[in-house]
Amino acid sequence: MMDTTAYGGSDAGGSFGINSLIAVLTAGAGPLPIVQYNTDTSYAAGIILQSQPVQLPPHGSNHDVLSDGKTPRYWLAQALDGWTNVISNPGSRTLPVGTGHSFVYVGPKGSTNNLPKDATVVKSPTDLAAVLGRVYTNGTDADLEVTRQLIAQWTITALDMKTNAPGEATPAVVVPNAELLPKTTPPPQVVAEMSFIDYFTRASALLCSNPPTREDLKLIGPDVRQLGFKLCSNSAPFKNGEMVQNCIPNDWNSIAADHIEELRLTMSKENAVNSWVIAPPNIGDFGTDYDLRAVVAKIGIGANKVEDALYPSGQRDATNATLLSNTAYSITFSSGQLPPHKSESGGFWSLTYYYAPEVYLAHVEKFAVRSADPLIFADDGSLTVYIQPEAPANATLKPNWLPSSPSDSKEFSVTLRIYVPGEDVLNGGWVPPPIIKATADPEA
Repeated sequence: MMDTTAYGGSDAGGSFGINSLIAVLTAGAGPLPIVQYNTDTSYAAGIILQSQPVQLPPHGSNHDVLSDGKTPRYWLAQALDGWTNVISNPGSRTLPVGTGHSFVYVGPKGSTNNLPKDATVVKSPTDLAAVLGRVYTNGTDADLEVTRQLIAQWTITALDMKTNAPGEATPAVVVPNAELLPKTTPPPQVVAEMSFIDYFTRASALLCSNPPTREDLKLIGPDVRQLGFKLCSNSAPFKNGEMVQNCIPNDWNSIAADHIEELRLTMSKENAVNSWVIAPPNIGDFGTDYDLRAVVAKIGIGANKVEDALYPSGQRDATNATLLSNTAYSITFSSGQLPPHKSESGGFWSLTYYYAPEVYLAHVEKFAVRSADPLIFADDGSLTVYIQPEAPANATLKPNWLPSSPSDSKEFSVTLRIYVPGEDVLNGGWVPPPIIKATADPEA
């Protein structure tokens, strides 16, 4: 996945190239290159390393706070190794406001001598790695300009392999809207459509500079030896490739895809609470949980660690029925039971509407309801969000309205994003309330 994202090419899904950053300020409706796009943050992303040490100063200015002058602006510069494990996740949760921060990413063969003294060194166990950055935006033109200025500070500098002397800094390429990104084949689709021999030929070559961990070798070693698969080869991946290929069914791609889909459905049931699917605590730090890593990779590249952001997905109502876009629903948070988050670290929450199963933003009046919105609370302190095609008859409740598409009965889902979640979320003490099918339009 990481390799395909970087090198897939304009017709095959490659989006970045090595040691470059692409930033996207706003979302748009319809299918987009970024999976399950949200409107809470602008993105900066890039593939780094490939043998060469890289310096990335991601953030730090007087715009580290919101317009109130004290609340930190949420940001995250998550780094993934070639196996999509999170190896570094600095951001507003872990670093102070108002100061610059610089990081040097060093691969397994890189030297840590003569590195910039003010930089934090991050060792990657693989030559291939990625940085996925996010910066909060409230969506207004004024705040988007602040976000653009912040992301413009994100530069990437390749260091000399021998001396670690810095080269020329390359700033992030800022794209105003995600709809302007190149229309490429998604990397998961590229991988899924590879032939058996192409898949393992590329995998074998990548293993030369992106070795498996000791734990991986303990598990896959016997199978590898039995198949004659070469853990590092730039040509034939198997000692007896013809024999192996003759043993593999022609529809191996669909068999693998069906198996991963079965895993996803099983995990969804195992991790469902109140019909919300909640990610397990080891997401983003997969270790030997190959099933979870495969399910995540089938959707896109990498995942947040839960302490940075947790994304419960609402796919069914309280009766376990599929959510349909021409039907009205509501979610009520009791008094004192809003999604717990650490606002002192830039935390907040949002609820976003997506078409399913493709998981893209629908063509609706607004994409999300957020904790920063002027939400209307009931006299008892509770908050109800209305997910329905038409605005509530009571006009005062419109800030609580999450529009759905009235034109058809298309399936949809909602994602509750909790940025810098509180301890009650992390330990399972708080879970989202159920999604209730409405019986009448909300009154005053």
